[in-house]
Amino acid sequence: MRKRSVKSQRNGVCGCFNKGKDGIKIDTDCSINIGEILAEESNFQGSESSSLTTSLNNLFHTHRQETTSKVGKVLGSSLSVTSTASESSATSENIDSLKETLKKLCGLSARDLVNHPNFDEIIEAGTRYEVLSSASIGYISLLAKYKTVIKEGLEASQRVHLAQTRAKLLKETAMEKQRAVDAEFTFAKTLAQGGDALSIKIFAIKKLLVKLEAEKVNVDLKFKSTETNLARLLKEASQAYEEYHVAVRKAKDEQAAEEFALETTKRAEHIWVEFLSSLN
Repeated sequence: MRKRSVKSQRNGVCGCFNKGKDGIKIDTDCSINIGEILAEESNFQGSESSSLTTSLNNLFHTHRQETTSKVGKVLGSSLSVTSTASESSATSENIDSLKETLKKLCGLSARDLVNHPNFDEIIEAGTRYEVLSSASIGYISLLAKYKTVIKEGLEASQRVHLAQTRAKLLKETAMEKQRAVDAEFTFAKTLAQGGDALSIKIFAIKKLLVKLEAEKVNVDLKFKSTETNLARLLKEASQAYEEYHVAVRKAKDEQAAEEFALETTKRAEHIWVEFLSSLN
């Protein structure tokens, strides 16, 4: 069995890699502390010892200047000599790991999945699992297509709620306006009847003509003011009802969008369940 020395990230320590049938493994028992060697070599005065100490010093300083990325490249190049059987075993282990991770999502609805903070990572893991396991049906690619529709459904639900709330408020406002119209109309009707009665009395009672005409003028002025106010209230009430009807129509449109989104969500739920079933 051959041992290949590769510098570790710890200052002054070299690690050994044992190359065997199972690929390359780090031999933690073969660690060599360069600092200790240098301390021992410093006790000798010979020229040969000095040369070795200098060589070890150079090796030690070179080791300290190496970066983690370089060590990674060394390890990567070393690991590249593993056999095809080892790669196949690693792929199998990766598939099992992905499968176990994805199984933890059982019980999660498609709507919750779309809103999951790690949705993209989950989709990526599912896609990788299907690729590595050579799945016959790409459930994940189908599921990813429904992400936008499901989110739009959630937004539609919020819009429906807001539209219904606004319609309710507008209805209450319209009813208040209608009550004001009814009260003002009753008052205007009373004034109109009083004015008509006074007109009859003007012709019937000649002696009270001046007084009655003055009173008639006063009543007419009040009636005109009330009539103007009534016209304004009627316009406001009409506008309020119009806004209410528009809000109701909008709420119905949003509700239709919500129903479509719910149907789509159900289809997504079915696909998600099928995908989870395929993991077993």
